[in-house]
Amino acid sequence: MTFQQQTWIDGEWLDVIHVRDRGLSYGDGLFETLRYQGGRIPLLRWHMQRLQAGAVRLRIPLDLTKVENGLSAVTGRLEQSGVSLAVLKILVTRGCGGRGYAPPSPADTRPTVILQSHPWPDSGTFAQTGVVLHTCHTFISANPLLAGIKHLNRLDYVLAAQDLPQDPSVQGLLLDSEGKLLECLHHNLFLISGDRLRTPQLRKAGVHGIMRRLLMEQLAPQLGLSCIAEDLDPQDLAAADEVFICNSVRGLWPVRAWDKQTWISPGAMTSQLQLRVEEIFDGLVNLP
Repeated sequence: MTFQQQTWIDGEWLDVIHVRDRGLSYGDGLFETLRYQGGRIPLLRWHMQRLQAGAVRLRIPLDLTKVENGLSAVTGRLEQSGVSLAVLKILVTRGCGGRGYAPPSPADTRPTVILQSHPWPDSGTFAQTGVVLHTCHTFISANPLLAGIKHLNRLDYVLAAQDLPQDPSVQGLLLDSEGKLLECLHHNLFLISGDRLRTPQLRKAGVHGIMRRLLMEQLAPQLGLSCIAEDLDPQDLAAADEVFICNSVRGLWPVRAWDKQTWISPGAMTSQLQLRVEEIFDGLVNLP
């Protein structure tokens, strides 16, 4: 079956955007990337919560009903086509505006909502064999006002992506301007040290990932792990017992090597967490 990519924009099946859209001009907007599996979107409620929080932070008057309508339309077409696994993307911009950075007033703002479906990318066997981390030369700029949310201005990440070899098993490790561990290009980063699950705290940059939240709030406590968000240095990475990266589309990928350090892939605790995540993806566990 040939996958037919779909794009839904403000209630219409289109593949164009207005030239005056502020998402194009200024990166003035937000996005979410979601896993579609077997007619479901695991963690959808959590994605919508983050989208709403980001809209509040950027002062975009977003009607979530519009997003939900788009999701229903796109997933309906996937079901009709017999697609069981896909990647969905939600993009929300502030909508059209004139020249200049100052946005229109909230009363005059008409956000643009875009829904896209994409074919499931080839993940290889990285969930079992693991990935190699490569430290990107490009650091991620600090901005506490934007830290955590998935805003559309990703130029730091575009530059960092160019530091990587063309090898999907090599994932980019990102540092902040002070040389602290931040995250990876497409994933959050976790270290396991004894019974502690450690992750960068992302106060000034980075994305508060949905899988990161799930691990910190639910899965780690269920396995008796304390979970700490803290400042971490590359030395902490080298000293970790296990390392993995994660996001809400891929789940957990163990890290088998970085610099001169190697790890068993996957480690025992990473394997347990992977099993919990797969149960959620398969709909065997309902989250509160």
